[in-house]
Amino acid sequence: MNLEEALVELKKEPIMSLATCVNNQPYVRIMALISYNNKFYCVTSKSRPKTKQIQSNPKYSFVVKLTGNKDIGSIRVRGVSEIITVPNEREEVGGSISWFKQFWKSFEDPEFVLVRLHVYEILTHDPDSKERINFENLDL
Repeated sequence: MNLEEALVELKKEPIMSLATCVNNQPYVRIMALISYNNKFYCVTSKSRPKTKQIQSNPKYSFVVKLTGNKDIGSIRVRGVSEIITVPNEREEVGGSISWFKQFWKSFEDPEFVLVRLHVYEILTHDPDSKERINFENLDL
């Protein structure tokens, strides 16, 4: 799997397992990966523990499961997260989320937290060929 194929999979907005780490304690949770304008995001509420975890340590990792013809593989991503406060970006990205209104009243809702996931490394594990490729020094 090359880098472009990996990005196509990530842009399908799969469910991811997002890991954060605070005080040497890892935390993992299932979340939706959001792709908008060739950037990756996730959303949460201000009152959720992950918001404080991201503020304390912006480094993250996530994994997406890939299903092949005979086996499973994965795409693992590492980078740095950034809480977005720019109103128009919050509105544009939030407006692209079909389930947004199930959780927040508006883009100005103080509970709505938009997190940009800056991607610096992608490791692919192809489910069929079992080939593993590491793409480093990215800035996506």
